[in-house]
Amino acid sequence: MKNLKMQKSRFFLIGFTAITDIIIFIAAYLISFWIRFYSGLIKIEKGIPNVRDYIIPLILIIVISTVIFKKRDLYRRDITTNEYANLFNSMIIVLFLFMAFTFVYRETSFSRGFILINFISTFILLCFNR
Repeated sequence: MKNLKMQKSRFFLIGFTAITDIIIFIAAYLISFWIRFYSGLIKIEKGIPNVRDYIIPLILIIVISTVIFKKRDLYRRDITTNEYANLFNSMIIVLFLFMAFTFVYRETSFSRGFILINFISTFILLCFNR
């Protein structure tokens, strides 16, 4: 009985962590879009893209990140010193897969500045969450 309770508790914790990560992916994505295109910090040469064109890649990032984080055991709650290195490495994998997607998906071009800002902001927010 106690083992079943612990399994339920662990399952809830994993689900909660995954949901907070998804919220962070969305928040970091929107923050990055604002920083890149609306903050005035970076010069805009080709115009401001429609935010709707950036939604499909957001869904892709959420799916890829969730799968990679699960495979690399980032949803367990026994935090170690290696977790931040594992998180960083996982984010690098997500970054490369996302860049590969943007190379293949030619309907919209994506700002490299946005991709970099999104990587940095997501990593920082995920570190704060953990």
